[in-house]
Amino acid sequence: WYAAAAGGALGRIYPWGNEPTPSRAYASYGCALGLERPECTAAYVLPVGSHPFGAGYYGQHDLAGSMAEWVMGGSLEEFAPGCTDCVGMTASPIRFWKGGSWIDSTWPLANASIVGGDRSLRLQFIGMRCARDAR
Repeated sequence: WYAAAAGGALGRIYPWGNEPTPSRAYASYGCALGLERPECTAAYVLPVGSHPFGAGYYGQHDLAGSMAEWVMGGSLEEFAPGCTDCVGMTASPIRFWKGGSWIDSTWPLANASIVGGDRSLRLQFIGMRCARDAR
């Protein structure tokens, strides 16, 4: 996930680049921010590709915002800049999610942000991404 979101060796701050403050043109985020707002439901999650300006260097959409994404490993080493194929599988039940979601503020949208919890968590703002090699 990190390599795709950072644009490989480019080391981008966000999937779309290095802008200091994300805008809603890039991602769906900031709906709840700790406030009770009736419009802040899972329906706020828009279809994939609804924010084309937020596409990553390799063309992936919604790497930040919309739904946070579980990542496979349970080791912080896999998020080190320059790491290639560094999934750190452990016996620990702790796993991480990346990218921030529709309810988050801007800081979880950054590629360097890491949030984690027990892998059995089921929350309305965390999903997963299926990936395959380009053909």
